[in-house]
Amino acid sequence: MHQLPNLLSIFRVLLGFSTFYTLRNGFFNTTLYIVIVAILTDFLDGYLARKYDVTSTFGKVIDPLADKICFVCLFSGLYLIGSIPLSVVVLFVMRDVIMVLGWLTSYVKDKAGTPNNLGPLMIGKINTTIQFLYISFVLINRTFNIADSFIEQTFLFGTLFLTITSTVPYIIRYAKLLKR
Repeated sequence: MHQLPNLLSIFRVLLGFSTFYTLRNGFFNTTLYIVIVAILTDFLDGYLARKYDVTSTFGKVIDPLADKICFVCLFSGLYLIGSIPLSVVVLFVMRDVIMVLGWLTSYVKDKAGTPNNLGPLMIGKINTTIQFLYISFVLINRTFNIADSFIEQTFLFGTLFLTITSTVPYIIRYAKLLKR
C-alpha cells in the first residue's frame, strides 16, 4: 500500500504520453477514456496517500509532474489536430514552466532540501480540475461530433481565466521566497 499512490502517479505519466499518441492518430474516444482514467488516478493517488498516511517526497514531486506531463501532451496533441489554438497551448505551458521553476527555486532555497513548505494551493487544484474538464469537453465534441461552439468557448474562456488567476498566487509566493 505504501507505494501505490506513487505507482498511480507514474502510471499517469504513461497515460499522458499515450494521449499524445492517440490524439495524433485520431483515436479520440480512446483518448477520452485515457483522460478519464488519468482524472481518477489523480484523485485516487492523493486520497490514498492522505488516508493511509503514506505521503513521500517522491510523491510530492511525481504527482504534480504527472499532471504537467498529461497537460502538455494533451494540449500539444489537441493543438496539432486543430482542436485548440496555439495561444492556449502557450499559456498553459507557460503556467506549468512557472510552476516548475518556482518549485525548483523552493527546493534550492529550502535548507532541509525538501520543498514541503510550498504545497499546492486550492486554486491550483481547482484549475487542474477545470483544465481536465475542458479537455474532456473538447474530446467529447471530437468523439461524438456534438460541437457546440458557445459551450466550448465558455469552457475555454473559463479555463483561460482560471489558469491566469491561479498562476498569480504562485508567482507572489515564489517572489517572496526569492526575497528571503
